[in-house]
Amino acid sequence: MTNRLEKYINKNIKSSELKKFLLKIALSKEISHRLLCCCILIELKNNLITKDDLTSTIDYLKTNGLDINFNSFIKNREQKFSKKQKGRKKQYTRIVDKTTFENRIGSFRNRSAKIDRKKIAINGWSTKNGVVWVTPLDELILIWEKCKNKKYPADDILDHLGFPRDEEGFYVRINYSPDFPEETYQPNSSNRLWHYEYNLFLSYKDEDYFGRTYNENGIKFAREQVHQTSYYFDTKFSAEYIKKSSEKFPINDYIIDEGLKRLDL
Repeated sequence: MTNRLEKYINKNIKSSELKKFLLKIALSKEISHRLLCCCILIELKNNLITKDDLTSTIDYLKTNGLDINFNSFIKNREQKFSKKQKGRKKQYTRIVDKTTFENRIGSFRNRSAKIDRKKIAINGWSTKNGVVWVTPLDELILIWEKCKNKKYPADDILDHLGFPRDEEGFYVRINYSPDFPEETYQPNSSNRLWHYEYNLFLSYKDEDYFGRTYNENGIKFAREQVHQTSYYFDTKFSAEYIKKSSEKFPINDYIIDEGLKRLDL
């Protein structure tokens, strides 16, 4: 695997500093480092980011006397949004854990999940880095119809979305208003929080303005997009409790192999 990545980098990356950095993370023992390398190469190949998006971060690190390594790179990299959705957008949905829902979005009343307009006015729909990941509602419902009567129905939903499962975790589905007005974009690696040990994001080619998730559990990969922080709310938003998951984390041993496949290696 590393030999193929190394050869690809040496052949296709002309900037010496960028090449040095990519080789460093490509040869790392950490799966998240190698995964970021795959993502960046996929994005460069498919014009989801530019070389300047990457070299500007490296130049910043050099100017400020910081080491050019994985941690400093992800901490100082600017978010980039590209491949904006064209044409009529889908109705979207997202999954959040129970704690996030109660702290930032809504509450539970009589076992039902209710969105709190006041919480959205304060917090918006944002996550820690101000980027929200969404997927088409109709496509997630197809997965839900197949798993809703299982003992742990959240397993299939989380696998579909490429989310880490949290053992005995409880989850809520947020159904977006069909009138949600914000722009949505195909995700790239600058949109993701990389400090999670089991981060399963993997970049995808420019095909239909959607990215693709990853799992090793036989569930269809989800199509996904991102939007920036939004405080938009109307009465057409809703929330549904989807119960809990069974295991601590999904297996991700072969995600690098999938990355090489997406890079055509």
